[in-house]
Amino acid sequence: MNRLIITLMLSLSCFVLASLTMDEAIKLGLENNHDVKIAEIMSKNAATEKLKAYEKLLPSISVKYNKGAQNDIESRGYGYEGRQYLFDGGKIYCGIFEAGNNSKIFKNSKDQTINSIKYTIEFLFYEGLLKKRILEYAQTSLEHAQREEEIAKIRFETGAISRTEYLNYSINLSERESDVIKYRNDYDQVHKELGYLIDLNDFVLEDPNISKYDLEIDRCINFSKKEITYRINLLIKAAEKQNQTILNSKLDVKNAKLSRLQAHLDFLPSIYISGGKDWDKNENQSSYERSDYIALNLSMDAFPLLSKGSDLIKSKRNVYIAENKLEKLRRNLSIEISGEFNNLIAIAKCVVSARIEMERAQELLDKSRIQLEENSISATDFLNSSIAFNKAKIKHENCYYDFLMTKSKLHYLVPAFSLKEL
Repeated sequence: MNRLIITLMLSLSCFVLASLTMDEAIKLGLENNHDVKIAEIMSKNAATEKLKAYEKLLPSISVKYNKGAQNDIESRGYGYEGRQYLFDGGKIYCGIFEAGNNSKIFKNSKDQTINSIKYTIEFLFYEGLLKKRILEYAQTSLEHAQREEEIAKIRFETGAISRTEYLNYSINLSERESDVIKYRNDYDQVHKELGYLIDLNDFVLEDPNISKYDLEIDRCINFSKKEITYRINLLIKAAEKQNQTILNSKLDVKNAKLSRLQAHLDFLPSIYISGGKDWDKNENQSSYERSDYIALNLSMDAFPLLSKGSDLIKSKRNVYIAENKLEKLRRNLSIEISGEFNNLIAIAKCVVSARIEMERAQELLDKSRIQLEENSISATDFLNSSIAFNKAKIKHENCYYDFLMTKSKLHYLVPAFSLKEL
């Protein structure tokens, strides 16, 4: 009786909560995630810095006022000066390009944060669905085990089966009870982790129509080695234009080259036009005397040359470092994409194999049930067929959701990834 109550509680608990689709989970996760909010603010700040960099192209205007004394004669004056740089040792233009690159870096980082959250939610959602399905199978197996144990007990009491056969049913029942407890705990752990990420506690995962992926799976298993290599190369080329880590590394190389250019330009003078008006008078004058001026200026820091030379050498090394980091990322990403795609093909084959195994196990179970009723096989043989069918179902679910989770990983690495387009 207690076992029946536990089973009913586990079964009914899923029906009192609101269902949650993956799209809804992703929407909630992005709305409530602090990393996304921080990334958006940092992206806006970088865009503001980009505008500030352009401001340096405009002329600057300053006002001045002075008051002092010389040879006991007091004087005072005021005026204004405008200055327009024609060439500032490349600082302005390099600064503009660098600010533009930084703006793109922070935007890419924001997109990467969003993609990372989406991937994590998709992974947990699929893992949660897998744990839920396994739990449902375990509950169903428990219900069957309860009925079979009750029937076996009656048959044992009537002498139809031996005590050893009855004990096998009793042991199977205990194992199924342990499975339900274990799988319930596994599901609860994933449920809590996903709930924390989307800031939601009371929900049940809505089952998607996963059969719609059968065509993709069947297509994957028919790829030849040449076709697999071709599609991996397509993904690697796509990642070069879409993967945010690669894009940001390319921008880091550009910034390093800008710093190197700036280090060269630091040896050149700055050229600017200045002009303005001054009004001055001393205590011996009754009114202010005005003076106008305009000048073309050239200035250059003669020292410290050692510091400038050191900055130039350092900037060249930084370009080398940035380029090597980019190549390392490219190589690692290529290896990861190749591994994940080959893994996807292998899992697709596993799904098909598990599907066939499940169908055969179902057929064997149906035959065993008939044979048991005809007393042509032992109760132990039927029990083994039942256990084999449950294992086949769980194996099929594991393979199917592994396929979906691997697809999500490839989509994270290559945001525009689609099996339909490959």
